[in-house]
Amino acid sequence: MMITKKMKTIAAVTLGSCLICVSAYAAGTEKSSKYPSEPINEVEFYGNPASSISAGVSVPAGSSYLFTSGTVPPVLNKEGKTVYERYGDTKTQGIGILKEIEKQL
Repeated sequence: MMITKKMKTIAAVTLGSCLICVSAYAAGTEKSSKYPSEPINEVEFYGNPASSISAGVSVPAGSSYLFTSGTVPPVLNKEGKTVYERYGDTKTQGIGILKEIEKQL
């Protein structure tokens, strides 16, 4: 099969377009991060300050970690008909979970 001048031009334009796209993408990824790249000395929380849950946390090097999973609030009333009757409100559930974690420590 003979490669024509038209096919060479199409290939060159396609390759050139790809290189331009890759260059533009690479240039756009050089934005500075809002998260520090240098070591930190205290725990830092990220996310919306009005939220009760952080979007992320930075922990200083050398810190101890505890990962816990599946810790649920204790049952306060086995005969309760609703979740709130069985486990209490959100605050009560949170306190119950923290006490369970305390037992694990």
